Amino acid sequence: MPNENLKGYLPLFATNVLMNYVGEDTDELIRADNHNADDYSRSIKQNTDDNINEKITDDFRILEKYPRIADILLNKFKVAAQEFLSISPEIDFLITTSWITQTEPGYDSQYHCHKNSWYSGVYYYGEYDDDMGGIEFKSPLDDLQQFLIPPTSNHLAVAPTWQLPVQKNILLFFPSYLKHRVTKNDSDKIRHSMAFNIIPVGWYGTGDAVMDTAWIENYYKR
Repeated sequence: MPNENLKGYLPLFATNVLMNYVGEDTDELIRADNHNADDYSRSIKQNTDDNINEKITDDFRILEKYPRIADILLNKFKVAAQEFLSISPEIDFLITTSWITQTEPGYDSQYHCHKNSWYSGVYYYGEYDDDMGGIEFKSPLDDLQQFLIPPTSNHLAVAPTWQLPVQKNILLFFPSYLKHRVTKNDSDKIRHSMAFNIIPVGWYGTGDAVMDTAWIENYYKR
């Protein structure tokens, strides 16, 4: 018989944000003499008219300078992919683009997402205070809704946006389609973070959706 008192909630089809703590030494990222102006690929440029032209010359492979740290971050993702996303350990991954975000006092960034990527990551390696601004995610369901009916309370099941504060040594992974932004930096200090994109490599998928990235390499050998 039906249970007339039944009430429930199914958290179906979650957009997963994975959180990690990096205990390994990454202090070389903090040393200012390791970076030049071009290293800060995403900063207040996001809110300037010459953003498009400047991005052409930006260095979006910063982690090539830090292979040890790149391995640390990628290995954290591999573990998280297996434990939380139920991804087979036989699937391998590659960090493609990577850059340093510099947000000046008084600035924020616009909502954006990352194309040509499966998951994206952000690593907070600097020193932060409560006024530096966090990262804000925007619900992907917002673009599918035809009605605007704001919820009376803000919790994970209904929130149109969700903010996380910045904390040193915290590493986040999230689907690259998920729109996000840096909230306003209200402190008097510059806010830094490392951002990067990840794709699967090797053989994955099933049926007519199977993919082997070796096919791409073989194409260019012809």
